[in-house]
Amino acid sequence: MSMISHDLLELDHDHVNALDRAIRNILSTKIAQVVYAQTFDGLPTEQSLLESFDHVKGHPVHGMGYKDIHPGSFDKVRTSMDRFNIFDLDFNRKAIECFQKESVGSDAFSLRLIELVVVACHEAGARAYAIDGGTYKHKTYHEWRKRVLVEKGHDIESRRSHAPPLAAFSHPEYQYPEQYPRGIADVAGYWAESKIFGGVVLFDRGETEDKCKSMWIHGDLIKGPKTLYPPTQKQFDALVKFLTMPMESHTECPLPILGTPSNLPRRDPYDAFAYQHIFRDRFERKLDTLPQRQQDEHSDYMSRGDPKGQEQSHGYVSLL
Repeated sequence: MSMISHDLLELDHDHVNALDRAIRNILSTKIAQVVYAQTFDGLPTEQSLLESFDHVKGHPVHGMGYKDIHPGSFDKVRTSMDRFNIFDLDFNRKAIECFQKESVGSDAFSLRLIELVVVACHEAGARAYAIDGGTYKHKTYHEWRKRVLVEKGHDIESRRSHAPPLAAFSHPEYQYPEQYPRGIADVAGYWAESKIFGGVVLFDRGETEDKCKSMWIHGDLIKGPKTLYPPTQKQFDALVKFLTMPMESHTECPLPILGTPSNLPRRDPYDAFAYQHIFRDRFERKLDTLPQRQQDEHSDYMSRGDPKGQEQSHGYVSLL
């Protein structure tokens, strides 16, 4: 049984209702249901896997020809939604306090609201993974992974870019279960939020590293940006409108937010985490000894004609 989140009791009526509505609006979308149904099933579909990873011979997804989600997994998603209670979720006390301080309707409020919604979506993915009650058990993937490590030599484990992901549901850059509160279930949580929002959602924390000044997205698509990018003003406004609309409304879901030439400026993932205070939680990643720069102008639309990558304003929301 879930523990009741007493931190939420610190929110006033308007704030807790806004958060509850926003989470329900996201969880009711088709994209969220497809993501969580895969997690309940036990493996990502072949299409989902190939969006983020190259084809690997022998991978259980390919070996089983897993293309369609089992209907029973959608039933599990609907059952979970029917039982949803915001007070069952586990939020960081500091994040709740910061949310409560912001005036409803302000940009600062919207950013803090998005932060908590992303955390909720992440947790939902982690919980679904931890159940391990789907058609495909986690054991299937982990046994295959062990065989690959033996065949290629165990030292490959230390070279993450060459080893199979730690879990069947993985964002390539967020695989540090030894640092995560829920262990490997959080690896799946990052995957879930990435599929829903277009990437793992991060924030500019500022010099004090406790702010929420702007929203950034760290995608995982093979054909997408490798750098971090912000939503445009239009995308941000559409997301906020969707989160805050009444449940009975029929506003089109603006997710996922995928990187395009309009999503500027860009940030190198290493520099963003190491020097620019852009992250959600400090435990989410580790820094490589030698940073791997992500500045391919064709895939990432870095500031062309500006070799120093100077700041440009393209309408993204930033609280200075």
